[in-house]
Amino acid sequence: MSKITLKNIEKSFNKIKVLNNINFEVPEGKVVSLLGPSGCGKTTTLKIIAGLIKADNGEIFLGDKDITDVPVEKRGAVIVFQDYLLFPHLNIEENIGFGLKMARIPKKEINIQVERMLELVQLKGYNKKYPNELSGGQQQRVALARALAIEPKVLLLDEPFSNLDTKLREDMREFTLEIQRKLNITTILVTHDKEEALMSSDKIAIMLNGEIKQFGTPEELYERPTSIEVADFFGEKNYIGGMVENNMFISDICNLPVEMEDIKKAKAMIKPENIKMYPEGTTGLTGIVASSKYAGERVYYTVLIKGKELKIISQNSKIYKVGESIDIDIEGIKIFKGK
Repeated sequence: MSKITLKNIEKSFNKIKVLNNINFEVPEGKVVSLLGPSGCGKTTTLKIIAGLIKADNGEIFLGDKDITDVPVEKRGAVIVFQDYLLFPHLNIEENIGFGLKMARIPKKEINIQVERMLELVQLKGYNKKYPNELSGGQQQRVALARALAIEPKVLLLDEPFSNLDTKLREDMREFTLEIQRKLNITTILVTHDKEEALMSSDKIAIMLNGEIKQFGTPEELYERPTSIEVADFFGEKNYIGGMVENNMFISDICNLPVEMEDIKKAKAMIKPENIKMYPEGTTGLTGIVASSKYAGERVYYTVLIKGKELKIISQNSKIYKVGESIDIDIEGIKIFKGK
């Protein structure tokens, strides 16, 4: 089995703790993203899994085997970095075959594997070219081929698409995931891009300040965040203070039905896309459009209601003007206690 399991991983540099009690598991053949801002410990976690950095405490298992102290070359895990790190003086077939050569694989077998990898990443015929003759996307594919050539049990991707432009980034992400599914390889993706994590992962670990704040499916994290800091990571939200009484959230702006116990002090989180806009007189909850930003298929509004600004993302074809009176309808809320 090639599932990877981290148990109570901790790491400090110069007495500053950068990882605190990291625990998660990646089932065999699945993709887990480590999602968080720069400096939160994502890449350090990846390097510990690969064996490039030793953890201060904790254990790492590959299947049922403890690989915590296993040397890098025997772990069965390989990293693809965002900077590719191709050898400029080696041609493409030499770059792809480098790891196999270091493992003293016979040259004939190396040639066969290199050809297989070139075909897999759709670069057949590029054997004798050099990295500086390739585009960014082609170089990324070579880096991926080099990693896969040694047939690792775990693929570690450290923001591998961040140096590419938007369209190429999307194409390379889909291309890489297609190969991942084809080879059924256990994969961990490090990213700070929430959309990339949501679209690419079976599960996501939200990392903030060296800790995993929530671990679950993309839908669980986006729809049911367990804290405001996790909710905020997925984009701007609206928050309204109030209380819950008799299955009703009560606030100065509106009262909304909820199914939960009474809470004297609560905060309702409302996603901008969960607020719908209508002509005045429709719902009875009236506000004034304070700002409007047109972005093609959607419009970003700020609406002032009873002294409170609410952010709204609308995909309605009707455009409301600044200063116009409108009604809103709130279609979903999440309640946090004691806020």
